[in-house]
Amino acid sequence: MNVRDESSEERGAIRSIHEAAFGRPDEADLVGRLHDEGVVLASLVAELEERMVGHILFSRMWIETDTGIVSAVALAPLAVLPEQQRQGIGGRLIWHGVHRLRGRGEQTVIVVGHPDYYPRFGFSTDKARSTLGGRQRRRGEVTEETAKHGVTE
Repeated sequence: MNVRDESSEERGAIRSIHEAAFGRPDEADLVGRLHDEGVVLASLVAELEERMVGHILFSRMWIETDTGIVSAVALAPLAVLPEQQRQGIGGRLIWHGVHRLRGRGEQTVIVVGHPDYYPRFGFSTDKARSTLGGRQRRRGEVTEETAKHGVTE
């Protein structure tokens, strides 16, 4: 499997991956909005035998805390074609993306996702509760539901 940066010409194929994975356009629409907002930090695709089978996007977000504004990274969305799921593709995309961002000096990556999936990659609800003690300045309010999902530092 190959993980690489997306190219802008592939956005249609990336949209198709998200729609197939989620059965709705919401996550695909989110990818487009984040690109339009200019907050994308990394957008990676996974290929098997030169066929695109997965995509992950990381974007800038800010958390307003009692001590000031904290810069963070949002992991969302992550999608793998249904017939390719449960083969480690999503995990490889997460690993490549997080390590790339760490190399750029990013310290906090936040994800709202399945609580049984993301902890294996270092995401923790305890870290989320402590990191998300403030208010997000992008992507809505921090709620107890958000704090259940995870942060990796």
